[in-house]
Amino acid sequence: MDERGKGCLNFVTQRENYEHRSKVQLSVLQWSYRICSGNGRSNGCLPALRIGDQAVYPQCRKSSGSEEPAQTVSVETKRGVSPLGIASLVLGIIACIFCWIPLLGLLVLPLALIGLVLAIVGLILAGVSKKTGFAFPVSGLIVCLLSGFIAVAITGSLAAAFARGKQTNQEQVSNPPGQHATSSKGGDWSKSPIVKQGDITVAIKRVSFIVPTGSDQEMVKLARSPISIQIGLSVANLSTTKKVDFTGWSGVELGIDASSASLADNNQNNYKRITDGMAPDSAIYPQQEEASDTITFETPVENIQWLHLELPAKNFGGIGMLRFEISGDKIRQIRKALADYASFLANSGYLTNADYVKVAQKHKALEQYYANLQKQSQTPAQKLALTKLWNDTILDQWNELDKQLAEAQRNAFALESSKLTAAESVGAAAETNSQVPPQ
Repeated sequence: MDERGKGCLNFVTQRENYEHRSKVQLSVLQWSYRICSGNGRSNGCLPALRIGDQAVYPQCRKSSGSEEPAQTVSVETKRGVSPLGIASLVLGIIACIFCWIPLLGLLVLPLALIGLVLAIVGLILAGVSKKTGFAFPVSGLIVCLLSGFIAVAITGSLAAAFARGKQTNQEQVSNPPGQHATSSKGGDWSKSPIVKQGDITVAIKRVSFIVPTGSDQEMVKLARSPISIQIGLSVANLSTTKKVDFTGWSGVELGIDASSASLADNNQNNYKRITDGMAPDSAIYPQQEEASDTITFETPVENIQWLHLELPAKNFGGIGMLRFEISGDKIRQIRKALADYASFLANSGYLTNADYVKVAQKHKALEQYYANLQKQSQTPAQKLALTKLWNDTILDQWNELDKQLAEAQRNAFALESSKLTAAESVGAAAETNSQVPPQ
């Protein structure tokens, strides 16, 4: 190559370097020139070159000898950074930080979607203009897709687990344990007071209202406004080989999967559970005494059709929820029995009890007999004889009648209380307690 050719080559190289400094972002530069040998002349310079052009030295003449092949010089410069790719990657990283949080992770989906759009646009611009690189758009695309997938997967898994936990997996048992029991998959809410899941049976034993304390005269008023309702439950283990660890539904539930008993009515009223500490824990061994628990809720409103009681089966190692339906008629029956019992206390209802009346009449007759004797005893001798009669006969009869009156009073209270207990009892217990002795 002659000196003129070298000068032209340096000029072109300097020109391209100038473009590199001024534009910052360059594509691949390719240019070529032909070097003449022999008789060829090399005066003159290469024409002005642009990026991507190829040029041949114009003054070269073809000689009689063999022609030297054209030489191609390739210059590759680095692509610039894609601003859209950086923005996409930043949004993807922010989304990836919060996508692991259940439910809250769904809030990052818009960020991931915006980052995904920016990454796609950045890839398109990088492919068309060849001025920006692919690294940041590709990274942003991957991170945004990954964070969106994680957010949807975690929240979806949690929702599926919650839905499984809310499903009922129970059998309604029409007869109590120990008798010939028939069971059926009778809907979500069991109208039977006994349900069975696996080897475990759960039964509602008692439903009662709690009234404020007060005197007997205040009971009628207090009975109209009970402060809470209590539901007594029993848990039995029918297995012959495995014990069951049971945690009561009446206490405070802890943990991220905490779920507790709930009570609601047909009017969409939800009643708060009243707790006074941690739930009791117990181990129920095969074929041994059943465990019991009592749950307290706010007092339901009047004139309801039913109450729905929901119990998490996880408290005894089960799956899903147990669901009971308590009829409105049962609730009204309990309210009436409570009002009757309050009226009995306030009005001393034992005074009208047949047994008590019979003993009271005997006692009154004895009193009248002794009073007549006192009127007839005027002389000291008569009074001395009356005193002897009192000590030998009448006093013992008097004490015996007093005992009979007290016993009749207790029996009257027990009878009235048994009516309330029978109304509060559910299932087999109700049938047993309803067989009260006649008055």
